[in-house]
Amino acid sequence: MDVQLAFLLFLGACAKVDEGRGPVSSSNYESEYPAAFCAMWAECNPDKLMDLYDGDTLQCEEDLADDVASQIERGCSYDDAAAGECLDQLDTMGCADWEEGEDNICGDVFDC
Repeated sequence: MDVQLAFLLFLGACAKVDEGRGPVSSSNYESEYPAAFCAMWAECNPDKLMDLYDGDTLQCEEDLADDVASQIERGCSYDDAAAGECLDQLDTMGCADWEEGEDNICGDVFDC
């Protein structure tokens, strides 16, 4: 294989990694979102996690998973691209961004 071609293929692969995870199925979102969201609460707003779930991240995750499942069961419109962006954002945001937009994080994923 030509060295230049190999280099271009490598750059293309790297560019795709930087684009984020892309669309996420509702079942993957249901399993990934609760853990990511509750982890941010534990890190950035532990007092709220304590108030709502006695600091129990597993209970937080179960509650959010139930909420996501309920929205799916009710037939709410689901945006798989917004779900991917949401999870990417939760993976990369810091606490300052979290505190600024906590109530609106991932608000575009479902439309009920």
